[in-house]
Amino acid sequence: MEHRNKNVILLGGQANTGKSASLWKLIEEQGNSVAYINTDGKTLPPFDKSKVAKFITPTDPLHVNIGVKSLESDESIKWIVIDTLSFWFDQLELKHVINNEDSRGAWGKVYAAEIQELLHFANSVSKKNWIFITHTAQDEAPINFVRHTKAVVKGSTAKKGIESFFDLVIYTWNYETNDDANPIGYGLQVQRTKDTIGFGIRSPHGMFDKPYLKSNNILRVFKKIEEYYSKDHKIELLDPEED
Repeated sequence: MEHRNKNVILLGGQANTGKSASLWKLIEEQGNSVAYINTDGKTLPPFDKSKVAKFITPTDPLHVNIGVKSLESDESIKWIVIDTLSFWFDQLELKHVINNEDSRGAWGKVYAAEIQELLHFANSVSKKNWIFITHTAQDEAPINFVRHTKAVVKGSTAKKGIESFFDLVIYTWNYETNDDANPIGYGLQVQRTKDTIGFGIRSPHGMFDKPYLKSNNILRVFKKIEEYYSKDHKIELLDPEED
């Protein structure tokens, strides 16, 4: 029976909605076991990067698959974060498709192949906890009167959609608060609603009892995964918060 890693999350959202910020508690509490793959080239992430065990900025997008396979054998690393898939896709296109002598063939042999290799490795080989962060965009034309919002990807992979590789897809969620000093709250949407039917969000039935978490602490989602599948290993929340 093929191994299926249940601790794999796709976290989507538009710019400045709290995607990277959702990692803050993870970095504070478990940063010494985190490998952060900085495909966006961030120099000032919204957390203290000195607390991250491995803060890696690839110089070539083809190094990502090579790098994560070496991380798998590192017992000190429990978490792998890819921030963002979107920028990694862009770099694959820019560096290894557009300028390829066989650009048409490179969409399949390089672009799609690299994406599928990474996602297969995370889902079916790895035993680490994975967080894939991606930008989302809304389709220009509605399908069956619904305008869909999903992860940005090109080529044949776009037809299937990145979301199809994941059991758990969540989006960042912003809401108004009653706090004048901090009028915008940052949370997570874990289930679709009638108002967000076109979103690429998906989660196993019964994992969450409501569609929104008012906390954007990503550790809370992994705690839900642990509870749902009754994992042997435990994820301790040092500072529990109300959803």
